[in-house]
Amino acid sequence: MTKLKAEDGVSIELLQYLSHPQAVPEPRRACDVGCNHVALQVDDLDSLHEKLLAEGIEFNVAPTISAEGFAKVTYCRDPEGVLVELVEILK
Repeated sequence: MTKLKAEDGVSIELLQYLSHPQAVPEPRRACDVGCNHVALQVDDLDSLHEKLLAEGIEFNVAPTISAEGFAKVTYCRDPEGVLVELVEILK
């Protein structure tokens, strides 16, 4: 895992899942639609989850606190099927 963090706090996290080995997929072309998944940090995941449910967004799981208790997380898909991870960092 590597986290690239800008001075304003915006970050991009790059992960390699060594615990879940899989065959390497064919590389996507620049013009192909979609990506593996996008994670967005939010301030109030429970409220956002309720709002998105009311709009018809389907989730894989209700907001759940991570095993280490650091974050609350849930997943849904965007209109193109890209997996979207929503994360609230717990203080």
